[in-house]
Amino acid sequence: MLDKTLEELTSVERRALMRESWAGGDTALLNALEREFLIGLASRYDPDGFAAFYKLTHGNDLPPHARAWINHIFGCEEKGEGVLIFSWRGSWKTVTISVTLVTFYIGHHPTAANLIVQANEASANDTTEIIANIVQYSSSWKEVFPNVVPDELRGWGAKGYHVKRKDLEYDAWNDLITTRRDPTLLGLGIRSKALIGRHPTGILLLDDIHDEENSASERERANTINKLTGTILPFLVEDDAHNTLFIGVGTPWHTEDAYHYLQGTGEFGFHETPVMSQAKKEDKDAFRITAKDMTHGEHTDIYGWWTSSFLKNWKKETIIRWRNRTGKREFWRMYMLNLAMATDAGIKYVVFPSENIDVRWPMGAGVDYASTIQIRGKKLGTENRSKFAMCYGAKTPFGKAVVYDGIVGHYSQWQCENYVERAQGMFENYDTTGVEMDGKGEELYALLSRKPNLQLLPFWTGGASKLNRQERILAPYLETGLLMVSDGDTDYLNALRKSLDEWPHGNSDVIDALYAYAKTIPEVLQILDSESIMDDEGVFQDEYALDPGPFAKIGRR
Repeated sequence: MLDKTLEELTSVERRALMRESWAGGDTALLNALEREFLIGLASRYDPDGFAAFYKLTHGNDLPPHARAWINHIFGCEEKGEGVLIFSWRGSWKTVTISVTLVTFYIGHHPTAANLIVQANEASANDTTEIIANIVQYSSSWKEVFPNVVPDELRGWGAKGYHVKRKDLEYDAWNDLITTRRDPTLLGLGIRSKALIGRHPTGILLLDDIHDEENSASERERANTINKLTGTILPFLVEDDAHNTLFIGVGTPWHTEDAYHYLQGTGEFGFHETPVMSQAKKEDKDAFRITAKDMTHGEHTDIYGWWTSSFLKNWKKETIIRWRNRTGKREFWRMYMLNLAMATDAGIKYVVFPSENIDVRWPMGAGVDYASTIQIRGKKLGTENRSKFAMCYGAKTPFGKAVVYDGIVGHYSQWQCENYVERAQGMFENYDTTGVEMDGKGEELYALLSRKPNLQLLPFWTGGASKLNRQERILAPYLETGLLMVSDGDTDYLNALRKSLDEWPHGNSDVIDALYAYAKTIPEVLQILDSESIMDDEGVFQDEYALDPGPFAKIGRR
């Protein structure tokens, strides 16, 4: 058999040679045989062909949960149905579907026009650029689809990528795409005006079209649904020549978001993949989470028997760490896809005995500023005004922090200034006061800056909404007990505990003051940083690196 090239071998001879190579330890020949087999398999447009192309492109096998997505997509396409997939954040859905499947589809259907829509233009451009680089530079692409190449004359950039078949004369190729109005590949944000008038004849893909901006309020969610129903869904081409393959993939945000609207139509084949599913003890690869497994806090909501959807990367310990980092609400929304559990009212927190707090511990404060106007001693218009809130916190000797007390109410500008100045003299070991610089906070900071003796820490929120920073930043620290709340009976503590219990419907002023205090203690609030450890598609970086948290990169005054 060795006097023949690999291409000349029969299938029987190939299998025999593979057995010999395996037995003899000839890994180079074995790898060559496997690669040639995969190239041949990838020439087929079916789930096995895609799995082969995936391995050639990325160097690893298609994970089982992702194979289930692909089987579902091909099954729906065969029936002429659209596709809707919910999956957890970090499940490789963008790599698998938005990048690799769309690339594979282009190779097999080079005459089609494909459109990817994401939450913003930057994300969509990043995705299409990755696909374009595979088509232009990947050796695997060139081996599987040697005749499908970039058509730079027609266009090859963010405004649209065009391919052509180099085995055809250019005029003959153009004859095949005379009715196609759009590029081979285009990526746009959900808010883009360029969406109007598009006609994708291949894949129309919606990949995580929701974000904090277009899902936070009922109005924004309604606007996104209107864009979906009024602009995007009419793109679908259904005629004798074309049948657009619609694929919606993402992580749900709200029961009234665009993805749930699509699910409610009953027109799309639905598939759901949470990070783990309830199991029985005897199930294969089942694991049990108990109180003994907890590393920060007691997350009773995940106690029980489970199976991981991606055991190689998402073992029990990994899942518990992400439950620590994200808090209950975000974990059940982003990872378990269970909005009923995610919308349970309240942010969990650990109570600390007030009698055990020593006011000689290092103290600090945070301010959420609002003031009232007084005329002849009478406060005007306090009914619908935000309240001034100031949170006092202490750093414990055992590496955590606790809310000691605070102030909340309607006060004049002078009174607010006085409370901030007085706090610095109340405690013998006082560090600083966190002051938010957005909105009226900048006004307070400017007034306080006239007093050089005050220790102030200005910070900006970067436009993040109150609910977003309370849920995504504060909640994990409170739930894990890195930041605790005193059980003392004071107006501020009672208001804070009530607001946390009733969140997101409680008073946000007292919680924002706590957020401002948290900004002053980055050395305490150290949780493994999710963004540095795993990217959006679950690729682990430095799993054991510690990051000082979101409050570290700020200056002090």
